[in-house]
This record gives sequence, C-alpha cells and structure tokens, in this order.
Amino acid sequence: MWNSVCSDDFFDDFCKKIKSTSKIKKRSKSKAILKIAQSDSNLLGSIFGDFGFKMYDFFNAMDYDHPDIYGCYDNAFADGGEFSRFVCEAISCGKYIKKNNLNHMSSIISEYAKNKMISGNKLIEFFDVPENNRKHVRFLSDKSRLDSIRKKRTPQFIDMCGIYKKGINFYDGHADNFSSYMRFNKTLSLDVKNLEEMVKIFENIGCNVLAQETKNSISLCNEYIDQTYYGFNRISISAASIILAKSIGFLPNSDNNSNEFTLNIKGNFYSNIIGSYEYEPIIYPIHFFENNMSENIKNVIYTLDNFPEAKDKPIFDFYGVIIPSVKIKNSVSYSPILDGHLNENTYANYSKLDFDRKIISDRLVDSVIIAEKDHRCYFITYWV
Repeated sequence: MWNSVCSDDFFDDFCKKIKSTSKIKKRSKSKAILKIAQSDSNLLGSIFGDFGFKMYDFFNAMDYDHPDIYGCYDNAFADGGEFSRFVCEAISCGKYIKKNNLNHMSSIISEYAKNKMISGNKLIEFFDVPENNRKHVRFLSDKSRLDSIRKKRTPQFIDMCGIYKKGINFYDGHADNFSSYMRFNKTLSLDVKNLEEMVKIFENIGCNVLAQETKNSISLCNEYIDQTYYGFNRISISAASIILAKSIGFLPNSDNNSNEFTLNIKGNFYSNIIGSYEYEPIIYPIHFFENNMSENIKNVIYTLDNFPEAKDKPIFDFYGVIIPSVKIKNSVSYSPILDGHLNENTYANYSKLDFDRKIISDRLVDSVIIAEKDHRCYFITYWV
C-alpha cells in the first residue's frame, strides 16, 4: 500500500474537523419561492408558460426544512433581485386575475413575462428538475428519489489530454498531496496574497502578459474561496487527478521538442505490474463500491447526508471516488495484474471495474472521495 500512513493521518484529522462547526451564514426565506410553493401548476403555467410548469415541478418536490433551499440556483430567487420581485408581483396579479376572471389581463401579463423577464434569462436555459440537470438533488424531500438519481450516475474516465497539452509547468505547479484541501484550510487565501505580490513584480518589470495571467489565477482563486461550502474546499477534477498522480509516483514523459507530456508509472505500485503503463484516472459514483466501503467511510457519507449544521439534511448532490488507475492494452488481461504477474497468454477474466475494485479494496494506492454540489466539486477525504 502506497503512502498509507499519510492518508490515514489525513483521515483522522478530517474526522475531527467534520465534527466542527463552520461559520456559514443562515439564509433568509425567499418570498418568491414561498409564493411559488403555494401556487398550483395551472396558475404558474398561465403566467410563465413552460417555465412556470418547470418551477411547479421543481419546487413541489423540495424539502422546505432544508436551510439552503432558498439559495437555490445561485440565489436567483433571493429577495431583492429584479427577477424575484417580478415573480412575486406576477403571481399576486395572477391570483387576482383568476379570482376575478380577468382573462384579457392574464394574456397581457403572460406576454410581458415572456418578452421582458424570461427571454434571454440564463436561469431559464438550465432550470429543470434534478433528474434532468443533476442539480439540487440534495433538496429533494423524497429520499428514494434522491437515491435513484444518484444511482443513475455512471463512471467517467478523466480526460488527461487537455492537461498534457498545458505542459509540464502546469503539472509541476500542483501540490503532491491534498493537505491544502482539508476542510477549513485557508491556504488558497494565502496563495492569493502571494499572487498579488507577483503581479506587482511583473508590472514593475514590464511583463504585462505574465501579470495578466497571474491576475486570471487570482480571479479563479477568489471564485473558489467564495464557493467554500460549510468549510469544504472546492477542487477541480483535473487538479485532483494531478495531485493523485504526483503523490503515487507517476513520472512525466515529455518530448524534448515539446512542452506537452504524458504520465507513466513503472515498478510494483499495482501488485507488481511489469513494464510502463499510462495514467488513466477514473471517477466512479460511490455506490459502485458499497460492498467495499469501510465503516469509517460509511460514517462520513452518513454525516454529510445528515449534516448537523443543515438541520440533518444532505449538503451534497453526489459522491464520487477518483481512482488513479492505469490504461491496459486490449491484448493484455487485467487478470494477471490482479494476480501479481503480467502474462499476455492469460485470458482476460477481469474487467476494468474489477481491476479498480481491487485497487480500492486492497488500497494498493490512495484514492480520494469528492462531492458534487450544483456541478461544482469539493474535496472530502481519502478513501480508507
């Protein structure tokens, strides 16, 4: 097992921090959402058209005891916004019109909503029920529906081509462990201060291109800092893949004439694999490993799905496991690798999933758990 002491120590520290309380601000209830929740589908449809029916389907399925529901869709329905105010006024007018049979006025409001408030609104483009857009799954009141959506997720290979094209400097710029992503860690804020100093240096010596690139990095860091969630830090899938590769011992293989590279590994990291194999990280929905899950990991997922600060509600939509796997040639079986001997004459008795299950169940190398909230990924901890 590679680097097990590090991952075990990290997990022990994480278990202490998961019990700590964050300083997340409590959200106020949204008047617009409450009005939508108290309206029927015909009323919403008559005012907002198809968008109205979608709002009814979405908000009718939500758990209003969840403290974060009123901030759904990046606070689009929060009090004070122009869109939120219009929704409140349009529903109030719609109810008055319906009560007094003012059908002509109904069409006028509907036309105004379509042309002035709905047309061109980015919210309309991606607003839908969780089954369709894989967002806000955590707010569902029906837990069986929540589980069903989660289990429809399938494994995904992490595309390394874009990372390789960014060059070896991009790879070297990443850490070789996940300590800065531990819950409550503030390393990213310190990075911003260092980057701001670099901007001043670049500007003073006339390196405007480098100064602008550094400013772009600062903007991205600030975005991630703003999106810190109950103390959990955002992480990109590409960053997680690179950190895993570096921590395990994958070596960059680059052409002297190019800045591009690939990642390969040699030696006995994977049960005495013979030869050199290309890195092929893959993210699995966590339910693929229910039978391989330790009690420690079960307790972590249970806590996140019954989070004390969120009134014992789920705070994430999905959970995944990133496994730092390798690419096996079609002519070579996974079976002998699992047995510890590479022999191309052995027939393939194991699938890629079997191979990756072996990696994670025996902890041949470190894998990590990430969580997703509204298509944004957050680092949780190592798989132990």
